[in-house]
Amino acid sequence: MSLLLFCLFSCSKGNSEKNDVIDNGMQRIIVIQPLGNFERDEAVAIFEKIKAINLKVVLRGNIPFPENSFYKPRNRYRADSIIKNLKNKIGQDSVIVGLSHAEISTSKNKIQNLWG
Repeated sequence: MSLLLFCLFSCSKGNSEKNDVIDNGMQRIIVIQPLGNFERDEAVAIFEKIKAINLKVVLRGNIPFPENSFYKPRNRYRADSIIKNLKNKIGQDSVIVGLSHAEISTSKNKIQNLWG
């Protein structure tokens, strides 16, 4: 099973803002969010590696995938639904990283269900 990581950078009002630094020059908080049955020891290992380069990191407990994110015909989760859900769980001073072993897919332009 391959490890899938996906990042969501919180929304900003200006395009001049860098993704890792907020307007006041402070570094963003990295929130690590394991999904489904992602192993705790793997999440801790990722947390420790990120913490070695950024002390502002938080490891949350596992949460289930959002109900509306499962695409039954292809037996996988939709990345856009997961990202939308995770985006609502952080502040503008944060970046969230979802951890999953499940298969995910996304859409690009008019092409549906591309592999994530």
